Amino acid sequence: MRRILKIVAVLVLILIAGVAAFLLTFDLNRYKPQIIAAVRRTTHRDFDISGPIGLKASLIPTLSVNGVTLGNAGWSQAGPMITLDHLAARIAIKPLLDRRIEISDFELQGVHVLLETDQDGHGNWSFSQPQIEPPGAAPAAAQPLPVIDLRALTIGDAVVDYRAHGAKPQSVRIERLSLTSAGNGQPLQLGLETTFQQHRLTAHGTLAPLAQWLANANCAVDVSVEAGTLKLALKGEVAQPLSAPVPKLTFALSAPTLAAIDPLIGSKLPPLAPLAVSGALALGDPHFGIDSLALTLGKTVATGQVKVALGGARPRIDATLNAAMIDLSPFDPPPPTNAAKAAPAAGSDRLLPDTPLPLAALATVDARLALDATTLLTHGIAVNRLKLVLALEHGSLNITTLSATAEGGTVQATALLESAATPPRLRAQASVKGFALKRWFDGKSGITAPTGHADVVLDIDGRGASIAALLGTANGHVRVDASGLKLANKMAGLAGGDLLLHTLSLLNPLSQRSDETVIECAVLNFPLHQGRMDSKTGLGIRTNQLTILGGGRIDLKSEQIDIGVDPKPRSGIGLNLAGFAGFVRLGGTLAHPTPATDAAGVATAGIKVGTAVATGGLSVLAEGLFKRSEGDLDVCAIARGEQKSAATATAGSAPGAAPTQTAPATSTLDKAGAAASSLVKGAGNAVKGVFEGLFGH
Repeated sequence: MRRILKIVAVLVLILIAGVAAFLLTFDLNRYKPQIIAAVRRTTHRDFDISGPIGLKASLIPTLSVNGVTLGNAGWSQAGPMITLDHLAARIAIKPLLDRRIEISDFELQGVHVLLETDQDGHGNWSFSQPQIEPPGAAPAAAQPLPVIDLRALTIGDAVVDYRAHGAKPQSVRIERLSLTSAGNGQPLQLGLETTFQQHRLTAHGTLAPLAQWLANANCAVDVSVEAGTLKLALKGEVAQPLSAPVPKLTFALSAPTLAAIDPLIGSKLPPLAPLAVSGALALGDPHFGIDSLALTLGKTVATGQVKVALGGARPRIDATLNAAMIDLSPFDPPPPTNAAKAAPAAGSDRLLPDTPLPLAALATVDARLALDATTLLTHGIAVNRLKLVLALEHGSLNITTLSATAEGGTVQATALLESAATPPRLRAQASVKGFALKRWFDGKSGITAPTGHADVVLDIDGRGASIAALLGTANGHVRVDASGLKLANKMAGLAGGDLLLHTLSLLNPLSQRSDETVIECAVLNFPLHQGRMDSKTGLGIRTNQLTILGGGRIDLKSEQIDIGVDPKPRSGIGLNLAGFAGFVRLGGTLAHPTPATDAAGVATAGIKVGTAVATGGLSVLAEGLFKRSEGDLDVCAIARGEQKSAATATAGSAPGAAPTQTAPATSTLDKAGAAASSLVKGAGNAVKGVFEGLFGH
């Protein structure tokens, strides 16, 4: 037995001596040219190892390399893509006897990685474009590299910079990255601790064996990332990782609430719960996107796909979304107070904002969106059966389809905004039919609409870089047709009372005797030419006590208002007619309208009727008394252009002659002027009636 032990001891000593001799004579620097050449052939980039490759002989030999550099893409103006200050690896002894390098511990320190894209969206991490070898470089002799078996990789003090062309650079500091394996051909286990924008992220998971990555084969990925309560799972594979990486991954992003994203984006979001987004990443160069997208956010449930192309003059985004529900209400701004509604900006006398629109942003990206939503919630409205198709090309936003139902009505619209035109041009058409008004008039301003509805037709073609400029130069048409409004008369005199209440109190001072005024119909129907809305009979209102027909001008460029209206009492209301105003003029501006009675005859469009002025407005008052039958006209139909005004009836036709064709409806101004001369004789009686009505007998 003692002899056997001696023999074993001798063999061990011989083995140790042989290993020591091998370590002392094994010079990895001999393989340095092959290593450099192999990396250059694989990456088509410049590669260098400026320091020596050292192998320290010991029972646990240690390999060290200093000064490793991997060049950048040819189009880059920055420095190398990768630099490495120091590398240290602990080499197992036994595998060296088989000329196989088994690295038990692999440590990297002082790593800097620069990722960037060019103006066409190509990334420097793509190695598909070969580069010319440096002049004078001698081809290295082809010798097979030793088999490398990595068991553990640790990276510390590393920085990854990302510079997208034209965007602000982003930087990630890696505190610790570890990759471990049970042996050659076994999967890599990933562990990561990093900081991004001062927020800590961790990751763990499984990657394909190192041999597959080095062989440029398809490499499996199964990784989970956590940032606070936000979790991201990635699963799939990366094809051709060394030449032209093509990740084929599915992802699942989840969080208890949307607020989990706040630290990463630096803003506060509503705490919607839950948050779940999943899909299949389609990543390539220069295209990437998301297929089989599924989103759940609070009440929002949507599916679709998104594709992004970074090549070309501008990035391009194509998206198709289908949603059972889109709930935007948590993002709605708080409703304005009554005092703030329709108020001009602070320090401004204008209602229409004249600040330039951010139109330049439209030229930074091309896009196409097709949205089909069963229900969309926003600002307290449920929009149903929403279909939206828009395209953004070369700075022109074209909404080719917009249709929906909302508040019991239908909406149809198209629009084309050409931001690159000089000046920018907007062409828009919209039609709203049967829109319920109950939600919009809750009685706080004195107006309710329990059964009210409205139809709206807009046709606008304007030029300018602001809303004020677009509307101030617009041609087209504006028509609003509403019904079923109720006004609380007792609020008309209050400081916070609605302008409409105050105006109607001027038209009918006796309205205070009743609790409410019912607006059976109200029509605003004005053509639009160079920002001016002009119509002689474009305004018609019928209440339960009055009919009001009027017209005039609204200048959207100067925002000046000049509207004259002619109130008529409806028959059978049993009111003292002398208390009614002959004309009411609404002047001032959109920001500061000023209604006032105008018995002197100042009426629509700011024009004075000579005959009315000459009689001190008596002809106007006389018409109000003697033309009471006109109070039963359908002024809303006249304002719509569906009927003619009774003021141009067929007077003077010869007996038996065919009826004279009724002329188009005329303004109250025209009616007053035409009737003035024939009514002067009765002015005295009119005045008497007026004073009796105002002051008694």
